[in-house]
Amino acid sequence: MKRKQPEDVAWAADTVGVVTFRMTVLQRVMSASSLSIGYLLAWVALRIAGEPTSLDMELHMLGGGLLGGLTVMFTPPTFSITLSPHMAQVRNARRRTIYWSDVQAIRIEKKRLGNRAIVIYEANGRQTRLRAPVTGFLLWDRRFDEKFHVIGQWWLDFRGPEWKPGFEPWSPRSIQKAARRNAGSIR
Repeated sequence: MKRKQPEDVAWAADTVGVVTFRMTVLQRVMSASSLSIGYLLAWVALRIAGEPTSLDMELHMLGGGLLGGLTVMFTPPTFSITLSPHMAQVRNARRRTIYWSDVQAIRIEKKRLGNRAIVIYEANGRQTRLRAPVTGFLLWDRRFDEKFHVIGQWWLDFRGPEWKPGFEPWSPRSIQKAARRNAGSIR
């Protein structure tokens, strides 16, 4: 289905281009180092407990920590969001296209351990939690709030003059409705 875009949006597409947000280098390094630190802590715990360990087991733990850390550091960043004047291209576990005219709200929500993530609410009630940009414990991003405001401003600028609010994602009724829908067939 082809979307009708106002003329000013077509003009902005020529002048604005696209913006992409990914995990920062520090976030990738911290993810890798946390994996390596986990192996190191397991090795220290075994030493303190006095458990007999063989050289083979110690080399395995050291190699696992290093290999895991290097793998996380050098794999290409897959989690991102690309903003264009017509849509947001979200790359989480799989790729999704969200048109600005379908977005009802963009909010910051807290996850586990105080991590904060951006959530996009669509008119059909679907919620998309972005894996990047994020901020929190071991995932610091000094520019997280700035990135959130950029995403929100793109939505406000390009949602189109025909946009109408469909629901309030922060109302208790909307939250209950989304919870029932996300529960699927399990009741």
